[in-house]
This record gives sequence, structure tokens and C-alpha cells, in this order.
Amino acid sequence: MRRKSFSRQKPSAKAFLLKFFALFAVLFAAVYYAPLSFLTDFIAFVESVLLNLVGMSVISAGSLVISREIVFQIVNECTGLVMLSMLAALLYATPSISRREKILGLALFAIPLLLFNLARLFLTMLVGISFGQGALDSIHFILWILDALVVFLVWMHLSKTGF
Repeated sequence: MRRKSFSRQKPSAKAFLLKFFALFAVLFAAVYYAPLSFLTDFIAFVESVLLNLVGMSVISAGSLVISREIVFQIVNECTGLVMLSMLAALLYATPSISRREKILGLALFAIPLLLFNLARLFLTMLVGISFGQGALDSIHFILWILDALVVFLVWMHLSKTGF
């Protein structure tokens, strides 16, 4: 059986990929370059409160969460807006979802995805404080993949079930 090359795929698959990557690139650049210090500072504060609640001695200073063991900096890509950008681009590129369903889907899942992101940051910092930089690097990568998987699963659910 011959494999089809990328150039011979259905135009709809090409259109989907083109739309997705184009919008995601624009949204990612917007998140990356936007002045979001108000948001990164707020997330650092929330994370420091949560970590202190479980007995970790940390403080926040601007976008930093500081412990005796390690210093974390919350950057724009840590805000959860990249997850929302990915979902928005996936929804936009999916022709079988109506405009209304795309807007409702993004609105419905925005808060849960942002809360998931806060939990991801919390776990990443907790592991970093407890087990050091090596464990932090590992869990950061694993949870980044999990982030993308969660967004993909939300998109799959919305693209199959709609509302």
C-alpha cells in the first residue's frame, strides 16, 4: 500500500493545519510579547499563597516565587494563555464546529484550563522545592506535555459532541 505524501492529502487537512498553525503562531507571539506583568505577578502571588498553605516557606516578589531552595519566575508562557491560544486555534481551524460553538467552547473551558494551569504550576514548584532542579526540569516537561494533551482532549470533545 502506498503512503500518501503530505502534498497529496485532502485539501481540508491542509487547510486545517494551515489555519491552526497560522493562528497559533500569531496568538503565541501576542502572549509572548504582551506586557503581562500584572498577570505574572498575580500568578506568582497566588502560587506563593498556595505553597505556604501546604507548609512550603516561600515569598513572591513581582513575578518571582522565592524559596530557600530555588527561585521560580512566572513568565508570559506560564499564564495559561498559551493553552487558551492553542484551544482557540484548534477550534478556529475546525470547520465542523459552528462559530457559536467555537465561542461557547472557548468561554466554557477558559476558566477550567486556567485553573488547571495554576495546579500545574503549583505541582511544578512543589516538586522543585522538594526534590531540586533536576526533578523540576523533568516535571516541568511532563506537565507541559500534559497541558497540550488536556487542550487536545477538550478540542476532541468539542469537535465530536458540540453543544
